Amino acid sequence: MLKIFMGDMPNLMESILYYVKRESHFESLYLCALVSRYWCRISISIFWENPFAFRLTKPTFISKYFSSLGEDEKLVLKECGINKEIPETLFKYARFLKVFDLDDINYDVEQWVDVPKQSYARIINLLIKIIVDSRATLYQLTIINLDIEALLGIVKSQQLRRVEIKTTKLRGIISALKYQTILKEVVVTNCSYIAEFEVLNNSKYLEILCMRYCNKKLLRTLNCKISTLEISGLKIEASTIVQILKKSELLLQRLKIASIRIILEESL
Repeated sequence: MLKIFMGDMPNLMESILYYVKRESHFESLYLCALVSRYWCRISISIFWENPFAFRLTKPTFISKYFSSLGEDEKLVLKECGINKEIPETLFKYARFLKVFDLDDINYDVEQWVDVPKQSYARIINLLIKIIVDSRATLYQLTIINLDIEALLGIVKSQQLRRVEIKTTKLRGIISALKYQTILKEVVVTNCSYIAEFEVLNNSKYLEILCMRYCNKKLLRTLNCKISTLEISGLKIEASTIVQILKKSELLLQRLKIASIRIILEESL
C-alpha cells in the first residue's frame, strides 16, 4: 500500500483513479487530488483529458490554456477582442488533453467570450497550436464543418485511435490519415463523396467503419478490410449488401445496417 502512495506503482495508481472517476464522477477524484503531490498530478491529468465535453455555461477553464502564450501570441487574443486576464498555472493543462472534439470546443469558445464571429476561428486555431506545441497525446479527433486551418497539424502530429468526420471541408486531413499506424475506428457522418476518402482503403490497421447519413457513392467506393461495419440513414439495396460482403471476404465479423428500408444486425 505504501508503494501506491509513494508513486512506485504508477500504472496501478492510474487505474485506481480512473475507476474512482467512473464510479463517482469527479467528486471523489477531486478529493484524491488533495492526498499528495503524486496523487494530485495523476488526478489532474484525468480531470483535463476532455474538459470541453461538459459544455459548461461559463467555461472559464479555457483561459488556463493560454497561460503558456508569449506576449506576441497574446496580442492575437487582444485583436480578437479578448482582454481577459490570463492566469499563471501550476500545470501545462494542454498536454493532458486526450479528446479533441471540434464541436465541443467551438461551443465552449462561443460560451467563453462574446466576440465577432470571424474571431472564433482564430481563437480555435490558437488553441490547436498550444495543444500541438504541448505535445499532448490525443487518441480521438472529431471534425465538424468549420474552416480551421490548424486541424491538419493535429493529424500530422498525433497517432489517433478514433476519428469522427462530420464535414467534407477536409483540407487534406483524410489524406494525412494514411500515416496513422494505430487508427482503429473511423466514423463518417453527413458526408458526400470526395476522392480523398479512398485513402481509407489502404489503411492496414482500421477495424471499425461507421457511416451515418452519407452519400451512397461513398459507401460503394470504400473497400476497407475491416471487422465491423455500421451503416445508418441510407436506402440500401440488397445488391449493395452483397457487394460489401464480397469485398470484406472473411474479415468482416459484424455488420449493422439501420436504414429506411432495412434494419439488420448480425455477427457474421
